[in-house]
Amino acid sequence: MDNTIVVNVAFNIENPLHDEIVNTSLEIRDEYGSDWFVDDERYVLHYPLYLFEAPKENEKKIIEISKRWVKNLKQVEIEIEDMFFNQFGLVMIKFSKNKQIYDYHCQSLNLFNPLREGLLREKYRNQNFVQTLEKDEQKKLKEYGHIYVLDRYEPHVTIARIKDLDVCQKIVNEYKGRLIGKQSRINKLQVHKAVFGPEGKTILMVDVVIK
Repeated sequence: MDNTIVVNVAFNIENPLHDEIVNTSLEIRDEYGSDWFVDDERYVLHYPLYLFEAPKENEKKIIEISKRWVKNLKQVEIEIEDMFFNQFGLVMIKFSKNKQIYDYHCQSLNLFNPLREGLLREKYRNQNFVQTLEKDEQKKLKEYGHIYVLDRYEPHVTIARIKDLDVCQKIVNEYKGRLIGKQSRINKLQVHKAVFGPEGKTILMVDVVIK
């Protein structure tokens, strides 16, 4: 809808791991033809905390709250735990879920969920899809506009989208050994406005260094 925005509250990852993830994503794009990749131009690397849809008129409030919140954040050590893909062909790098990261996730829900004003992203407005969800997932969807929150939150970075799941498995087998165990820190709060579809891109709304 033209009067709404999709917002991704996320962290940036400190180098050299940031660039290694970007280069891995681009390598997969070039070798396997993924139609979603991380290049920090069209698609910005992000370590997400909370993805939601909100009225466009709340954009200024989202930015203001983000800039106040970042003053209370600290840089946190992170480590790659695994690499996997889902049924939609999204290839993701999974990070260990430490207490501080989980606390920041919960804080993001408390801060930004009220600005959603009950809105749901397009795919979650499809009742045929909603009916396939478990009761707990439907409850999370109603309360937060997202399924992967609280106990279902997994720190991750999406690096590719491949329609053929056999190819996804090949990619995971090829790359996970290079990445598992790599460590870094979150060093910025980055809030994006996400555009999906053929014209998809991520637009930075907030980009603030965490002290």
